[in-house]
Amino acid sequence: MTFLPIVERELRVASRRSGTYWLRAQVALSALIPVLVVLIGPGPFMAPSQQGAEMFQILAYLAFFFTIVSAVRLTADCISSEKREGTLGLLFLTDLKPRDVVIGKLSATSLNAFYGLVALVPVLAIPLMLGGVTFGDLARLTLVLLNTLFFALAVSMFVSVLSWQERQAMGLTTILLIGFCIGLPMVGGIAASVNGLGQLAPWFVQASPGYACAQIRSSSYIGAAGAFWFSSAVTHGLGWLFFSLACWRLPAAWQDGPSEGWLKRWRNWCRDLVMGSVTARAVFRRAALNVNPIFWLASRERRMVWYPWILLGSVAAIAIFGCRLAEVRGVDLWPLLFSTFFLNWFLKHWMINFASQAFAVDRDKGALELLLSTPLTLGDVVGGHRLALSRQFLAPVVVMVLIELVLFVMAVSVPEGGREHHVLTLAMLASLVVFLADSYAAGWMGWWCSAVSKSASSAVTSVYLRLMIGPWVAVGFVVILIYLFEDTMEGEIVTLLSILAWAGVSLLLDYYFVKSSRANLLSSLRLTAVERYGGADAGTLGWRQLGRALGRWWAGKKRGSRSPGAV
Repeated sequence: MTFLPIVERELRVASRRSGTYWLRAQVALSALIPVLVVLIGPGPFMAPSQQGAEMFQILAYLAFFFTIVSAVRLTADCISSEKREGTLGLLFLTDLKPRDVVIGKLSATSLNAFYGLVALVPVLAIPLMLGGVTFGDLARLTLVLLNTLFFALAVSMFVSVLSWQERQAMGLTTILLIGFCIGLPMVGGIAASVNGLGQLAPWFVQASPGYACAQIRSSSYIGAAGAFWFSSAVTHGLGWLFFSLACWRLPAAWQDGPSEGWLKRWRNWCRDLVMGSVTARAVFRRAALNVNPIFWLASRERRMVWYPWILLGSVAAIAIFGCRLAEVRGVDLWPLLFSTFFLNWFLKHWMINFASQAFAVDRDKGALELLLSTPLTLGDVVGGHRLALSRQFLAPVVVMVLIELVLFVMAVSVPEGGREHHVLTLAMLASLVVFLADSYAAGWMGWWCSAVSKSASSAVTSVYLRLMIGPWVAVGFVVILIYLFEDTMEGEIVTLLSILAWAGVSLLLDYYFVKSSRANLLSSLRLTAVERYGGADAGTLGWRQLGRALGRWWAGKKRGSRSPGAV
């Protein structure tokens, strides 16, 4: 028998995908953007060693974030998709062992992420030529990234073994990774402030994968070499633990047998917690069906509406506790901008994931065609999903924006002179405006991308690249162009122009994508639902429409160029 046959099969399949090769170029080009911004931007006013150190730090955090996101994106649904399609049980009719299946899936899903890291390493080596960074720093960063990738993939694989639905798998994986990367340091900070628990604080902090990433520089590593290797060892050990748990649980994971005893009671309790009791579900169903049947289908998990409020309450509690520990007496613009930007980013990410599930789940189950064969119009279908998205996020978003505005007014009421204060004020206002526009656009783009993408994760990636990453790429090019043609411009002016460019590009993209997505949903949704039965990919619908239009134009031009007497 072939050694690790699933590994061989999955690698052969991956070798035939064009994305396997294009991803490396995309990652390298994306990593070059912050490099060019640092080199051509404010770089001429820094020493080369300072340039290299700043560039290396930015690239290190971006690479760490890329590693975590790619693991969730590629692996969280690899086993659960096999369970939904009913093909996982067929593998155990052979003499394959659970570790063969897990290693095969892990190698297939980790291939693109590993190739991305391989393409990223030469870019990470650029700061070496500027100084301020040693070869040891680069070696430690590479080790941390590979170690973190293995840990994140193992966590994603374990959650995928336990899950059946893609959204459930990705959500639980994200929560676990956030808990390890951010939650453990927060627990360590809380333990350090409690009498008698101060000795435990370093253990919690060092158990986080992010601690090793923060200690890769020689200036930090020399004084904490033992803590760095302890953090790396814990991360690696946790990776093997989750890998072993995935192998142990996999043989029984594909069996959907009847629940008995405490497991049945636990599942019933979880269902009632999310969907409400039988009486409450009946009342909600009658009320929702009178409004819109699609609204009821998308909102059956009735108590999911609590989740954004739980998030905002948790963030508020952590912020209040942290301010009391630090004895904060006022509101400063820079911490406010930093915290609100990432909180808004997380909420947009949540809305994109929610909207991208709208039609992807129905396409996966083959129910989208049945849904569109009912007397419901396309306006009813889209309107139902719009009501579900508004029910889930509208009130939390409005409340959060109002709180941010109140804190912003408190921060700007403190008299502070200088251009930096004006720059931060403009950045805060632009961030709020773009957040509201992106939140509206996330729904329309998510619905359309979920209708034409092969899976919900592919739809999320499409929306992310266009809505969240695109404006930042445009800002990077604006900064580069400014310093190429006007290198005497002051740094504050460049920052103001960059903020305006980011806000302008974001609003223009939001307008374009909302308009095009809305038009496509209300005119081409039925066509995309049946495209795959004709052997075509619905995701290429726009390109095919463009090709047909060019073909008609070329045919008309050829007919018009013929002379009346031509044969």
